[in-house]
Amino acid sequence: IPDKLKVVNVEKTFKTKESKEAFTTSTLQQEAFARLKFKTKRTQLIAQQLYEGIDVGGEHMGLITYMRTDSTRLSPTFIEHATNYIVETFGKEYLGHAKKIKTIGLMQDAHEAIRPSSNHRTPESVRQYLTTEQYNLYKLIYNRALASLMKAKKEEVMTVTLQGGDYTFKFELTHTVFKGYEAIYTEVDDPKDYTGAFPSINVGDMFDLVDK
Repeated sequence: IPDKLKVVNVEKTFKTKESKEAFTTSTLQQEAFARLKFKTKRTQLIAQQLYEGIDVGGEHMGLITYMRTDSTRLSPTFIEHATNYIVETFGKEYLGHAKKIKTIGLMQDAHEAIRPSSNHRTPESVRQYLTTEQYNLYKLIYNRALASLMKAKKEEVMTVTLQGGDYTFKFELTHTVFKGYEAIYTEVDDPKDYTGAFPSINVGDMFDLVDK
């Protein structure tokens, strides 16, 4: 194993990452488990409570649409209201577009995707009326539905290739240059951003290989 590595290539590129579609029953269950550690039955029970209605300031209201669906479709009315809300809250530059609906097999489209019944009923505005579990699931549903209509995230990626003897090593640093949908909804499996400006690394630079 060599004791020094030489930088043989440095490449900077930009990439965009689109937001995911609004939740179906199965994707909500998967995400609730990944983020909140809710088992399937727990997710469905809490979603049922949010759908059937919560007393909010003396008024009984359903906070989400029907929670048994395999459609990612959003109603034109919701899209219109959500579009206005995104522009008001985040700015025009964050506004994306509704996703194209993919039809797979015997997909049932009788119901929309799982979304908040009103995008102006933010999670924080109803938090005092919800249990912690209800609030966390409602926030997940709310943020995912809005994020699905927002602009893609834009990242700068620096890929560095190093060589030493017969060995070649490659690593990447990623930095977000435009948050896009991540202003409201971050992905669980996203790699951590490199904080600040990329370090100055140039072809020909030599680095010591340290044994730890």
